Amino acid sequence: MNSNLRKQWATAKTITAFVSAVLLASVCSVAAGEQQALVGNLQAGTGPMLNAQMAASLRGDMVTVTVDQGRYAIQAQGEAAPFASGALRYQGAVKVGPVKDGVFGEGRELTIAAAAGAGESFQVFPGLPFVFHRCILVNTGAVATVVNKVPLMDAVLELGKPADQLVALGTGGLKPLAQNAGSYAWMAVADPASRAGVVGGWLTHERGSGVVFTRIDGGRLNLEARLSMAACGLNRAKSVVSETFILVGLPMRDWVSKAGRRGGQAPGHQAAAHADRFTAPGMTTSMVAPVTPRPSPN
Repeated sequence: MNSNLRKQWATAKTITAFVSAVLLASVCSVAAGEQQALVGNLQAGTGPMLNAQMAASLRGDMVTVTVDQGRYAIQAQGEAAPFASGALRYQGAVKVGPVKDGVFGEGRELTIAAAAGAGESFQVFPGLPFVFHRCILVNTGAVATVVNKVPLMDAVLELGKPADQLVALGTGGLKPLAQNAGSYAWMAVADPASRAGVVGGWLTHERGSGVVFTRIDGGRLNLEARLSMAACGLNRAKSVVSETFILVGLPMRDWVSKAGRRGGQAPGHQAAAHADRFTAPGMTTSMVAPVTPRPSPN
């Protein structure tokens, strides 16, 4: 095996271990109470409201989300530029305030409230480099409808390298971007030389399953997160919260070194530690089955 291939497999093994730990934290699914809280935040927040065309920032310990002119940008702490950016799904009033998650605890949330109660939100939590993203779908029609497919995030990735020097790892295996047909549930895009990259994954799977794709558009690398819902019925004037998608973009060694300076665990291990409280009897977070390649999503 040549040195370049060895680097690629080393990157793949590291990212796979991280993603497996993170996705075990999917127990923080959106309960009914949390859905109502999110809808309430979007519809009638108590904090100052701004328009999505105006700048607002959501700052965490390790990552910042900025909304301005109808777009979002996600930037890791200490980095000179965002690693992901894109157009907001909704336009409307913006509010930044506290949020509480049953697994990750107290955090901060940026919500965009559109017409009729629709909207989207970004969340960050102390000590975690992840951005949690989800949206609220509202049926504004006169009759009930069925929701099947939901495009949630379409982000331009900035990894500082041409696309032909990057690789993607997902449920279909490790591949150059030109051969990447998509992945179920999660995907990592990385530079084998530096191990810097972006990992995205669907954290919850209550009403549907998610897929992740990459594409080259006008020379720019995009990461798409789409949700396929199991024929979710939506009555007139009713709303439903989408599944939660998480995104992170830091070199793997930075997560470990930053955690070490704080005398704690790496963020991926923290997420797994949270999940361990909810595992079935006899099961631990170390019981992670190998990922078996599956047919490419359609």
